[in-house]
Amino acid sequence: MEPLIGAERLRILVNSCPKAGTHLLLELIRNIVGDGPWLDDRDVKSPHGDAGFLTGIDQSIATHQSGFAIKGHIPWSPRIEAGVDEQGLRVLLIVRDLRDVACSTLRWMRDLSPDWPASRSLLALPTDQSRLIRILEGLTNEHPFDLDSGINWAAPLPTRYDRLIRWADRLPAEAVIRYEDLLGANGARDQHAAVSGVLNHLGLDADEATVGRLAQSVFNPGAITFHTGSAGGWEIEFSAEHRRRFIELGGDEANARFGYLPTR
Repeated sequence: MEPLIGAERLRILVNSCPKAGTHLLLELIRNIVGDGPWLDDRDVKSPHGDAGFLTGIDQSIATHQSGFAIKGHIPWSPRIEAGVDEQGLRVLLIVRDLRDVACSTLRWMRDLSPDWPASRSLLALPTDQSRLIRILEGLTNEHPFDLDSGINWAAPLPTRYDRLIRWADRLPAEAVIRYEDLLGANGARDQHAAVSGVLNHLGLDADEATVGRLAQSVFNPGAITFHTGSAGGWEIEFSAEHRRRFIELGGDEANARFGYLPTR
């Protein structure tokens, strides 16, 4: 798609927790701003803490005279928020049902990155059932997703991403997008509402036909970051023990903040 009018000047931070659907939101933004040198992968995941991330923003501004987008799992901090505001970045956060996050984490570590130290530790457990319990209760603090320094991997899943989720306290509701809505799993109405909310947050206007085309473009199995694109698989993979433990750890309370139904 051609970039929307005004989108070529935008500076955007596409943010998420690991396995919460960065690729979906990234695909939407790509179709809004158009193809080009807008994504700078050097800035992904804030490998050097707050200062390194802010330096990456400065480098992107120096490199791209037009707008650009960067992606990652960027934790909130007063310093990062101030830097983002100063440089005029629009922040978007995609969230996902934590039960599906757990299942997707297992698939990633088992099937796509089994040689990472944290993956080897997890795969030393005898079954996927026991591995999923470990993912819920707390992994080793070896950064399973490489350089995600703002994540407390040893913490239980409901609190593991607290510094990322804190962005939701700083953003308008339309800038916090549910994975399931953007994917279209909850129907076209919710998908179109999510796309419209993103456009509104970015200060862009689009008619309903354009919103529809953008919604249809989001699900792209050919995208380099696409892996599964499923929603709701936890209901098959969670045993009674997983459900009980998730509830005990506060997972339902964490999920309820974004409108997810309780575990049954």
